[in-house]
Amino acid sequence: RIGAGLTVSSLAGLSGLALSCPPPAVAGSWVGCARAEEGGGRAGKFGDFEDDLASKLKLHVRTRDDDSQHFIRGFLSKPGGIEKIRYYYDPDDKTHVACVIEMGDAVCGWPGVAHGGLSAAILDDVIGGTMWLVSGGNGGMTANLQIDYRAPVMLPKKLLVKSWLVNQERRKVYIHASIEDGNGKLYCEAKSLMIRPRKPPSVKVDPSGFW
Repeated sequence: RIGAGLTVSSLAGLSGLALSCPPPAVAGSWVGCARAEEGGGRAGKFGDFEDDLASKLKLHVRTRDDDSQHFIRGFLSKPGGIEKIRYYYDPDDKTHVACVIEMGDAVCGWPGVAHGGLSAAILDDVIGGTMWLVSGGNGGMTANLQIDYRAPVMLPKKLLVKSWLVNQERRKVYIHASIEDGNGKLYCEAKSLMIRPRKPPSVKVDPSGFW
């Protein structure tokens, strides 16, 4: 059972759905997905929950760029911080994103516990991934981000972050997200209101390459 009255079987046939998408809340519930690929081949074996994601979804890897101005994939991507980050999505159903993050132990608030602000930034980043796909590469801005913290994230830790489209109303896009351990334990969840830009950005990236 997924929650909010949904079951895994109720997710069947979601491919191509643009509005009111329920959360693909377990790795095995992602449907109609392409096999994950990296450099033309299959993603490697991880020996945990990520293997199921990698077998169904397309893999998008962003390596650290020392010149990057991006907070998550630049400044925080270093030993002790966000040590590895991998995004998974379905190119045939661009309404949700799964992200696997391997966290170090140098991003704490309370000793040994991930800083709550970092969790918020990660949620916002992965929500932005779904927004990027939904908007066809135009992106959007966060107008509201509501987070409920359910349990402390003890570090170091490998995390599963998911975001999914809930609804769209003209320029308003509602996206929900969660941070979990990949085996059913929920750390925090979020509800976000994103706003589409009035005009497309002057530099548009091919949405088939994610963001």
